Amino acid sequence: MANSYMMHLISQMLSESSGTKSNESAEQSHHSQKIYDEEPLLCRASQLKMPNENRRIWEMQRLGNNFRISVEAIFYEQAKFMEDYTDSYKKIVHFSSYYPTYRDMSVPQLRCYFTWRTKVRQGQIVPIAFSYAYVYLYELLHLIGVQTPQEGYDVFTQFCRHFDPENLGFLQNTQRWQHDYIIYYGLDSTLLPCVDGVSPEWDRAQISLMHTSDQSAETLLQNIATVSSYPILQSKCYNAYPKQMTQVIYHVYRGMEAHFQKQCKQSFSDYLFGKCTQTPYHMFENAIFWRQFRPKTRTYSVNAIRHYHCTNGTWTCEKYPNAIRAKKRLGDIIQMIDEKMRIAYQIPNHSVVSNSLPKYQTEIIDKEIWALQEKEKQLERTYVAFDLSKLQYIRQTADNTRDKLLTEEELHENDLLEAPSPPDFAALPENTSQTTITGLSAMEQIFLRCLLTGESYQAALQSVHAMPSLLADHINEILFDTFGDTVIVFNGDAPEIMEDYREDLKGMFLS
Repeated sequence: MANSYMMHLISQMLSESSGTKSNESAEQSHHSQKIYDEEPLLCRASQLKMPNENRRIWEMQRLGNNFRISVEAIFYEQAKFMEDYTDSYKKIVHFSSYYPTYRDMSVPQLRCYFTWRTKVRQGQIVPIAFSYAYVYLYELLHLIGVQTPQEGYDVFTQFCRHFDPENLGFLQNTQRWQHDYIIYYGLDSTLLPCVDGVSPEWDRAQISLMHTSDQSAETLLQNIATVSSYPILQSKCYNAYPKQMTQVIYHVYRGMEAHFQKQCKQSFSDYLFGKCTQTPYHMFENAIFWRQFRPKTRTYSVNAIRHYHCTNGTWTCEKYPNAIRAKKRLGDIIQMIDEKMRIAYQIPNHSVVSNSLPKYQTEIIDKEIWALQEKEKQLERTYVAFDLSKLQYIRQTADNTRDKLLTEEELHENDLLEAPSPPDFAALPENTSQTTITGLSAMEQIFLRCLLTGESYQAALQSVHAMPSLLADHINEILFDTFGDTVIVFNGDAPEIMEDYREDLKGMFLS
């Protein structure tokens, strides 16, 4: 009885809602003598009276009821349907979901989201739950709300810069998605951010370190500093001795290359970076992204050592996989160089932790530091410093001192006399071999003979305005090939012949 009664009511209401009366409706109920007006209890969903905002959201929700397609495809279909939708909901409704989509939101949450998105598109990036922000970024990954991929990238970057740039998880995700966005849509590779410690600068440095034959020491150091995990440019030792450190690092790196070429089956760059491989790549990892959206078969080349390939929507990455290993291995070598250089140059108060290197690497480092120090010692024995800018001042001072020592009579005689001539030394002996004195001027030979015999050389040098230090410097340079050492040294301001070479020099210039 009850079932038939309900069926009767439903039939009546459906007929009334379509504008026709049911011929089967009774004037009175079997259970009541009350006559009811024509007011349906049930109606079709399309006849529900609701605000336009709720109707649009309800229609979008209907699109999410298709369980035969993927979550990502449903998200794209719903996002495209709501692309131009705006709202002005007054409430802020919290929302949290691990992989947020429209299907995870209630109607108040959806209205809150679309109201917030309306403000964002107007340039008002206000704080809100991260789940809402991720839904907005998922939309941009599908080019929802933008006309071109470049516009989408600009909007994406601007939003990430102002929303919450200090949140580490948000930063890691958005940098990865920016990186993939540029590759997926074929934008300029110079826009690529640093992901997993690998940046365009890293790639350029790696390419340079794989081909070092024509690099200067300074260029090689900059490339090493980019790749190495040890911050050598911030080292106290480097800042105190930049030239020495640069030369040692350069020769150590080249020494490592030579060792691997002779002793190993792989190159030094293979030891650092490994072999180039092609591995699967998950585009827009951790994001809701429909991977069949605009599928293409193509190759995106970042540079000579990094390429991305797409085949029927499946992506692979061709690269050198050992970036972390390269940073560690090269960093250990540079750290050991820094520690040993600190010891060699006695730099105190350093706190460098020694790392364990193979014996051949330690030997190469020790060899190059020893060679540098030996070269510096040799230069110290042969180098005499002088400042040419002070020569005129020295001459003027000497003239003033001389004038103060002369009497008026001597000054008068000085005006009448001609400039003093050099001492009348005997002509150089004919049997002196030409190679012995080749390169020495007559004045330099006179100066040297004066030092050997103890005679005064001041008058001769003053007549030609010559300085003893300059003459001695050139004589030492000429005779270095013969003696392998400095023959004239200075005791204060007075030049002297080294006693070890006095007799040999007498034999050459006085015999």
